[in-house]
Amino acid sequence: MGATDNTYWRLADVATCGGARARSLCTVLDRRGSGWVYQLNFDVAFDLLIGEEGGYSNNSADPGRETMWGVTARVARANGYTGEMRDLPRETAKTIYKVRYWNPIRADDLPDALRYPLFDAAVNSGVSQAAMWLQRALDVVEDGAIGDVTIHAADASNPLLLACKFLAERLDFM
Repeated sequence: MGATDNTYWRLADVATCGGARARSLCTVLDRRGSGWVYQLNFDVAFDLLIGEEGGYSNNSADPGRETMWGVTARVARANGYTGEMRDLPRETAKTIYKVRYWNPIRADDLPDALRYPLFDAAVNSGVSQAAMWLQRALDVVEDGAIGDVTIHAADASNPLLLACKFLAERLDFM
């Protein structure tokens, strides 16, 4: 793990703090990290997410009820899985996450510093809502779909500052 890994974790931690604190931390990260480069691909993002989502759960208080690897039974069934949820293979979950969340947010086309926060938001709040937070952070038309205009605006932005603005938008919503 290098300096970029430690900075990424600090950036990811912004998601756990309040809006004002998030904005303050974003300012610090922008000053310290404007020249740093991230290399975050789907495999890394998936492993980070699974660390948060965990294994099998069947909690009646959880809106998702029965889940494995963070995939609800409803989503698993909609994606062709017919077995017991506790037996859902990790690779099947990984495919579901890539097809349902990573690809629709066009994560491979976005700056690395934004990929995990946007991916996590898409998984937990929906692709359209995650896209609107990003578009609001970029000050472009909010249509809930990440297209070429959003991609070009993201490419023209400071990646760390954009990630912080995105996380601040997400926190303001919550």
